[in-house]
Amino acid sequence: MEWSDETAPRGLDLPRLASAVFAHKRWIILPTVAAFAVALGVVMTVKPRYTATAKVLLENRDSYFTRPDKAQPDASVIDDITVMSEAEAAKSPEVERSALNRLTAEDRAEFSVGGGLWSLISGRSDDSADRQLEAFGKRVEIYPQMKTRVLLFEFTSVDRARAARGANALAEAFLDSQRSAKDAETKAASKWLSNEIDALRARVATAESKVEELRAKSGLLTGASGVAVPSQQLSEIVGQIATARAAEASAGAKAAGLRNLVRAGRLDDVGAVANDESLRRYADSRVALKAQIAELGRTLLPGHPRMK
Repeated sequence: MEWSDETAPRGLDLPRLASAVFAHKRWIILPTVAAFAVALGVVMTVKPRYTATAKVLLENRDSYFTRPDKAQPDASVIDDITVMSEAEAAKSPEVERSALNRLTAEDRAEFSVGGGLWSLISGRSDDSADRQLEAFGKRVEIYPQMKTRVLLFEFTSVDRARAARGANALAEAFLDSQRSAKDAETKAASKWLSNEIDALRARVATAESKVEELRAKSGLLTGASGVAVPSQQLSEIVGQIATARAAEASAGAKAAGLRNLVRAGRLDDVGAVANDESLRRYADSRVALKAQIAELGRTLLPGHPRMK
């Protein structure tokens, strides 16, 4: 294939390109200088922004005694949904207003915006507190840290120390709101328990009055010791029966011992013999008979009538 002179491809002509650029140099240099001047002016006039971060760990403050069901120690674990819900709750205007009030007047001056024309354009009233709160809210960023139970409170300001104070104020305001919510729940629970206790006291008083009425009708009167009279009498009878059984057992043991001594011919060993006159005379006659039998046994045989 052959190329003609008109359709032959031409290479890049660097000298012509350089001369064309040089001929239009003012359209390149002037915009570049203007952009540099604008950027330099912006850098020189706009103040730097500092971002401070405060971290808050979400913890479950329930103990063993405050859980509704003590058999389940992990009944209220803080999950990811709870962390996201707490992060959204921390972005409420009440928390931001509380954090703004914690700052000094010098710190709050940074969030003041101009009135006049802005009020006419926006149609809002010239309320500096609302404007400060709106400007303050634009500097706030609250979000949970990934895969943790930590909330990050970020605050941006033109002053490094002010940014740190703003972040700390946000965290403290959030913690105060949590404590206030817990206190409100505790007060509500205390009030409910107080009402329940009063109702139960009334029911107990009614039940006690009915019990006393039933005792009066049934004759179940209460004795001096606080026990019903029939119950007290029954306990006394039971005690007397136990005492009688113990005395019977003791007498039976003594009688068995006396029988054994009589069989063995050791009646003298009985302690009651020394105190009983009849038993003493019986013992003396027994001793005399034994002596007479011994004396006759020397001369007479056992079959003799006198020995018998």
